[in-house]
Amino acid sequence: MSARYTPGEYVDIAVRNARVVRVGQDDIGRSFLEVAHGELNTLTSVELDDVFVTITRAAPAEWPPRPGDLWRDREGRLHFASAYAPDYDNAEDCRGINDEGWRVVLLSQHSDDSCNPGSQMHRPEYVNQRYGPLTLVHREPAAQDGGEAR
Repeated sequence: MSARYTPGEYVDIAVRNARVVRVGQDDIGRSFLEVAHGELNTLTSVELDDVFVTITRAAPAEWPPRPGDLWRDREGRLHFASAYAPDYDNAEDCRGINDEGWRVVLLSQHSDDSCNPGSQMHRPEYVNQRYGPLTLVHREPAAQDGGEAR
């Protein structure tokens, strides 16, 4: 059952993981973002100077990481993106694998946990959330056959 709303009531709306499609100004000089969101890529315009609007950068335009990428976090530490074949008997480890049976992980040059050296390998979303914003330092060019470089 969907929630029912009444005209005149106030709501807070958060649109997560929206992709910026266009940055511009309207006819009277107000700055706005046009973002696409949801499975249907619904377009929504958001006025940037509206005091009631809060926009938080979630990921850079080059997101998501691809195998071979090199990313830098806000502290200047490097994270290398690699293809990872999960433990197929572990459902959580398999979350996010592609049709070829692997997913991307970021290998960090530092460890979260000195007692657990394996803690240097994380899902990109975790690294971006904990250490971001991330900046792409290097990306290998796409393969000649039109596929992505791995």
